[in-house]
Amino acid sequence: MNLQTTVRLSTITQFHELFSDKLQLQVPLSRYTSARVGGPAEMFLTVNSADELKTAVELAYAHHLPYFILGGGSNIMVADEGVRGLVIMNRAKQVTYKNIGAGVICTAESGMNLSSLARQCMAKGLGGLEWAVSIPGTVGGAVVGNSGAHGSDMNHHLRAATIWEPGRGVRIYSNREMAYAYRSSVLKKEHGRNMA
Repeated sequence: MNLQTTVRLSTITQFHELFSDKLQLQVPLSRYTSARVGGPAEMFLTVNSADELKTAVELAYAHHLPYFILGGGSNIMVADEGVRGLVIMNRAKQVTYKNIGAGVICTAESGMNLSSLARQCMAKGLGGLEWAVSIPGTVGGAVVGNSGAHGSDMNHHLRAATIWEPGRGVRIYSNREMAYAYRSSVLKKEHGRNMA
């Protein structure tokens, strides 16, 4: 099943000029969700860095193009009719570690798989994320939804989140500003999909 394209050719052309073969049309989203169901994305773009993600969202915002950022594909169901506009597959996975006094701060991009991050931290002798080893999905989804298991969650381990909001720019949310609650945060409540 294909969606009738509603995106202007000039918009598709501009995305293709910036992202080349990373942009595809009419891609079945069933390939990218845990449930293996869902119709096509009108436009489908894979990004591999936070900068590419920001560029894609900025361009979609400038063209008034609806967009959805897809992470690990868990906890999501896509309608058989598919998704209009742009679906951005977030594969921004850079991770850095910084020694701070007697501790270490781990910074991870939003497309990093949460269970892989937990394993990397354990391999470096860093504790705290062991609870996340069995959680599917990405760091971005975990931060927004306050993912948790085995008596812990993101609320207990996130120091700050750097968020880019179209039309507003970059903002750093402290743990307190995230207003975490059970499987929820201020980002989930107030911002919905309009952030990266």
